Amino acid sequence: MNKLLLKNDYSNLFEDVYTQVKESAEKLGSSGAALFIIHNDKIVTESYFGKQSNAKHARDVKADTQFHIASVRKTYIGFAAAYAIYNGYFSIDDPIRLFVEDSYLPAYEGVTIRHLLTHTHGLT
Repeated sequence: MNKLLLKNDYSNLFEDVYTQVKESAEKLGSSGAALFIIHNDKIVTESYFGKQSNAKHARDVKADTQFHIASVRKTYIGFAAAYAIYNGYFSIDDPIRLFVEDSYLPAYEGVTIRHLLTHTHGLT
């Protein structure tokens, strides 16, 4: 497996990502945004820009700003799972009992990674 290892401070490596996020936010009419990238357990870039709303006296976007992201996270979780499956970290049909605390609970019986990704798990 090829793995990008950052040996020094290569935050400039992510300048294109920052530019993409900022331009996308502007195109979509977003009042502000945040970018936070972790690579190999190290924060490699962190940026905040804009305002929390379009209101006249809105606060600047900062590290403690909370964003309403709704279902957007499903895309990122799906991508991360696909990456992990592709690289052989686990199988889409592995039981989730292999990965959760309290795996003895009856609700987890027969539930797989596939069920979680497709929202067919029956968990509430």
